[in-house]
Amino acid sequence: MLRFGLKLIFRAVTRRFGKLAIAFIGVAFAIACLVLLEGIMEGVGDSMIYNSISIHHGHVSAKWNGNSVDLDELRRNLPEAESILVRRRFGGTLVASDKSASLMLYGVEPKPEGERTVVNSKIVEGDYLKEGGSIVLGKQLAVQLGVNLGDVLDFSCPGCEAEFIVGGIYRTGIELFDARSGFVNIEDGFGDEYEAAFFLPPGSDPQSFAAALKDVLPEAEITSWQDSMAELVQLVDLNHVSMNIVLLLAFLILAFGVSNTVFISVAERTREIGIMKAMGFTPMQIQFFVLLEVLFLVSFAAVLGSLLGTVATSFFAQEGIDLTRWTSENPHFISSGIVYPRLTMRSIALPLLAAFSCGLIAAYLPARRAGKISVNEALRTI
Repeated sequence: MLRFGLKLIFRAVTRRFGKLAIAFIGVAFAIACLVLLEGIMEGVGDSMIYNSISIHHGHVSAKWNGNSVDLDELRRNLPEAESILVRRRFGGTLVASDKSASLMLYGVEPKPEGERTVVNSKIVEGDYLKEGGSIVLGKQLAVQLGVNLGDVLDFSCPGCEAEFIVGGIYRTGIELFDARSGFVNIEDGFGDEYEAAFFLPPGSDPQSFAAALKDVLPEAEITSWQDSMAELVQLVDLNHVSMNIVLLLAFLILAFGVSNTVFISVAERTREIGIMKAMGFTPMQIQFFVLLEVLFLVSFAAVLGSLLGTVATSFFAQEGIDLTRWTSENPHFISSGIVYPRLTMRSIALPLLAAFSCGLIAAYLPARRAGKISVNEALRTI
């Protein structure tokens, strides 16, 4: 009997595929769009994180007092880090004529720092640390001190005094950063306070990396971007919540569409269902076969949609999606407005799970209706 029922399902699907094609295509298209949208949302999250950490912090930051570390040894012990920037940090006071301002100066290596962080790309006047003894200031701080390129500034901190020439002025748009951060060559730094910024590949877990880093630098104060950027954590979480809402709405729309299609299919097959009952099929068996038929169609459509969505996401992951027009004034897209969608297990599994659940729930009422059709009712349709 099971074999006969499966034959009926196959015949019904093949003979009625034209009528079922709209529902089939709708499910496949919806799943493809959901996979792509989930990938884009992951890419938006990655882009916000990258842009925010590339200002200065890195995915993980370490601060310690003492001597600088062996960078090659750090790379050997932490191969998962894409890049490591080691800096000297020292706070003090800048004096220009009759004006002064407190700030944190960072002694950096210009080439690796300029390639990984955004200050080099945000220079609005002058150059980025081309000469020893030069200093790069934020535009807001330069206006506050009333200085221009080439002006000499006196810097003092506990136990140190120096002169720096304004070689460059940058503007990131982050007011606090622009007003309180300056950069000099690492050879021009003072004191024994150091920090390192660690940049990781997309999708990495900064918390796990921070735990591993603690074993390598046990005396350091280590913070991940999640620890220091609560606002950004909320924005990334909001992305996931928004995607879950979209999934729920898509689930309801798909369920309604599939349920309507199956109701029509059951109504048109009343005679066939009546014959099955006359042959000895129980209502439970008929319900099972209707559910199985719907699950077969939805599963096939969902797999096809997932493949299409994966191909589309992979294409845009290589090419990127330029959102600069809508993000140019957003501080979380300070470096670049290009988003690269990223496939994850969530981006594939959630749409598939939604499709399967949608098919089963949507087919439940039509299946019950099919199970309740009597032989007499079926005979009246002949």
